[in-house]
Amino acid sequence: MSFGLKIFNGDLVIEKGKLKKVEGTEKLVQDLLKILTTKLGANQFFPFYGSLLGNSTIGEVEDNYFTESVIENQIRSSIETLQKLQQ
Repeated sequence: MSFGLKIFNGDLVIEKGKLKKVEGTEKLVQDLLKILTTKLGANQFFPFYGSLLGNSTIGEVEDNYFTESVIENQIRSSIETLQKLQQ
């Protein structure tokens, strides 16, 4: 089973002098939130990592159907990317 380091507000979490780890569902949620909030292409070593979610929704006024479609598409795309990275 894989684990990750717990992140809170962009910082690593330390408890009792040790880095806190996340596993299972908590890791999946953290990984998904991380990929969704990372701008697509922001990581020069993994240009496919990230999403267009922020670019498409923040500061733009669109109809609700369009916004929901963009969000759903970006979540699905991010999950597929995470699955590929796990293989």
